[in-house]
Amino acid sequence: MTHHQAPYRSMVNELQISTLAATRSTASRVIRYIKQARVPGIVAFPSVLKILGECLLSSPRNSVPSLKAIVSAGETLLPSDRRRLSNAFGAKVYERYSAQEVPGEFGQQCQANAGMHWNPGIVFLEVQRNGRAAKIGETGRILLTDLWNRVMPLVRYDIGDEVEIGGGCKCGRTWETIIGPIGRLQDRLTTKNGELMALTDLANEIAERFEQEISRFQLVETGKSTYKIRIVLDPRVNNFDVLKLRDFLHSYFRDIEVETRDPMRLPSGKSPLLVRI
Repeated sequence: MTHHQAPYRSMVNELQISTLAATRSTASRVIRYIKQARVPGIVAFPSVLKILGECLLSSPRNSVPSLKAIVSAGETLLPSDRRRLSNAFGAKVYERYSAQEVPGEFGQQCQANAGMHWNPGIVFLEVQRNGRAAKIGETGRILLTDLWNRVMPLVRYDIGDEVEIGGGCKCGRTWETIIGPIGRLQDRLTTKNGELMALTDLANEIAERFEQEISRFQLVETGKSTYKIRIVLDPRVNNFDVLKLRDFLHSYFRDIEVETRDPMRLPSGKSPLLVRI
C-alpha cells in the first residue's frame, strides 16, 4: 500500500496500460500480452476487468496461468462482479479503496479477502454514526484526515461514503478494518429487474455505441428504475436517432426519457454523471 509514484512503479516492475487500450475489440490482444509477460497480478477498474473477463470466458485458450491476484480499484465492485471475475481470471479478486482528494490507497484487502485494512500511515480515519464514533458492526460516514498533503491538508473530510466498522482480521495484522464502501449509491443504478448496475458500465456502453454522435450526457434518476438522460450532440451530427438510444436504455430500465439539452449543474457548479432528484 503506497502512493502511486513513478520510482515505486519502477522498483516493483509495474507496467501501466491505458484503460483506453482495453476495449471489447482489443481485449484479446491485451490478454495475449498479459500471457506473454507472465503477469502475476493486475490492478484495474472493475469496468476494465469485466471487459477482459468476458474475453477470458469466451474461450478456454485465453486462460492466464501466471495470475495470482486481481485488484479492483477506482470504481464500485459489486459482489456479483467479484464472483464472475474470480471465475474468469482463475484468481482471487481483492479491492483497494482510495479517493481522488487524498493521495494513496488508504484501504486494501489482505489475503484473507474479508474487510479492508485502512492504512494509518496515509490517513487518520473516523467513522461517525449519529454524531458519535461508530462501533464494531455499525455503519457510518467516513471522515478522513490526510496525513500526506502538506500544502492543503484535508482535516475530517467527509468524502460521502458509508462503511461498516470491522473487527480483527484472521491474517494477524493489527490495522483496523472497514467493510465497504456500502453507501456509495451515486455509483449504482437500479435496473428494471431490481438489480444494481455500476454506473461506469453503462457509461462505457453509451460511449462505445454512440461515440460518433453524443459528446456529453447525464442521467437524472426520477424514480425506481426510471431515468431521464440529457445528451449533448456532436456539432457535426445533423440527424440523431433518439429511438435507438431510448430502445437501448429500455433494455436496462423500466422507463427512460431522452432530452437534448445541457447537463444539470449542482450549486457547486459541477455537472455529475448521475443526479438524483
